[in-house]
Amino acid sequence: MTWLEADREDLRLLFKEYPQHVRDKAHRTHLVAPEEIEITAGAGTALSTFAVFRTDLAGQSALYAVGHYEDELVLEEGAWKLRCRKAKVTTRQFTTPTPMPL
Repeated sequence: MTWLEADREDLRLLFKEYPQHVRDKAHRTHLVAPEEIEITAGAGTALSTFAVFRTDLAGQSALYAVGHYEDELVLEEGAWKLRCRKAKVTTRQFTTPTPMPL
């Protein structure tokens, strides 16, 4: 098993357990806007800004988080794939779990 296959198996198990641990049932919408993309000989980098909006069960939406992604891309078998993603969150205050309005 390669490290990539092992990482995917770990992620699969994590996502399988996810519903057991999530207390905040609000919906989140992620908006991503690419700002810079550089491509060189089968590899590339991308810088994208993101904003996450949270809509609670009553239908009220608010900005939840902002930041940017720093991505490393690779061209494999004619398709661009994400090799690595770093998320840098600008938002500095989070509470766990996200408070629900009364």
